[in-house]
Amino acid sequence: MCVAQQYIRNPLLIEKKKFDLRIYVLVTSCCPLRIYLFRDGLVRLCTEEYKHPNDKNIRQKCMHLTNYSINKRSDKYQRDEKETEETLPSNTGNKRTISWFLDWLKIERGEAAANELWDKIADICVMSILSILPTLQREYDTVFGKTRLQTQQKPSSESKGSHDSSYE
Repeated sequence: MCVAQQYIRNPLLIEKKKFDLRIYVLVTSCCPLRIYLFRDGLVRLCTEEYKHPNDKNIRQKCMHLTNYSINKRSDKYQRDEKETEETLPSNTGNKRTISWFLDWLKIERGEAAANELWDKIADICVMSILSILPTLQREYDTVFGKTRLQTQQKPSSESKGSHDSSYE
């Protein structure tokens, strides 16, 4: 197994460091599709300041890769005082919250840019789920049995309109 993605040569940086976003999505139903997007998550920063990749620095993992498992071994890794493995960090160190990031982005690029980014993230989450929906539906049915709409009942009048294929 591997992941292939395009390397972004001019990434948005926080404090001159690359970062990634860990977004949490919950799918509670496949038919009807019901997706919830958690309004927080993690921002994981590299421990080394970013420099454009070249022959000398391309193997410096703590500069180019945001993985926690890599950066936590760096002597430059800064753990938030409140951070534990089980809780979200607050707003310092190499792991921060998405809410911190969106506030930072509002300051750096404006509120409209922060709102637009969150909307795009939501769209990407929905499109990602839709791209695997047939497989997800099959796995869901294997674990939980056939979905209600496929096997028997119509939705009750109480639930009409609440089963749109949308996200929150």
